[in-house]
Amino acid sequence: MSCGDCLSSTRKCFLITLNMLLMIAGLVMAGATGYYCMQISKKIAYNTYIGCGLGLVTFLFPMFIVCGGYESRCYLIFNNIIMILLSIAELVAASFYFIPDKVDLVKKILDLPKEYYDWIDSHLAIVGIVGGSIVAVQLLTVIIGGVHANSAKKTKENDIEMPLTNQPPKRTYREKAIEKYDLERFRSE
Repeated sequence: MSCGDCLSSTRKCFLITLNMLLMIAGLVMAGATGYYCMQISKKIAYNTYIGCGLGLVTFLFPMFIVCGGYESRCYLIFNNIIMILLSIAELVAASFYFIPDKVDLVKKILDLPKEYYDWIDSHLAIVGIVGGSIVAVQLLTVIIGGVHANSAKKTKENDIEMPLTNQPPKRTYREKAIEKYDLERFRSE
């Protein structure tokens, strides 16, 4: 086992662990939004779609990584693009709540009950830390996923044209002709 294998294994462990954290965060986001929709709001509004959508995207893409998507370089690149866009969207949405001019606009868009806003305003530091940590975990996952995708470059062994089972390679026309017409005897030594 070389040092490169050890680093690759460590990267995979960190990638899977961070994606498991994102899966939990995504389930919590989708579950809290669903609870709010079913118990408190009694109607489905666009803020419910946004909350459930962010939660499901934050859950599904890391779930594919945990289930073995870290071995596919193409999926890692696609996942990184989605996570970068999701991180930027979450960062902008969370930072609007900390800008004094935009707080009323955010409250209007979220359309939550007044007691929710009172709780958020009284625990603003905790909400900021949780939101920032989710974005930080997503960006750390993107960095580790990018490094792992770079090390998982296309090689002859994982080429799509290679058979998945251990079949003997097909012989070329030249090799067949040499065997069929016994052309080895004309080869000069």
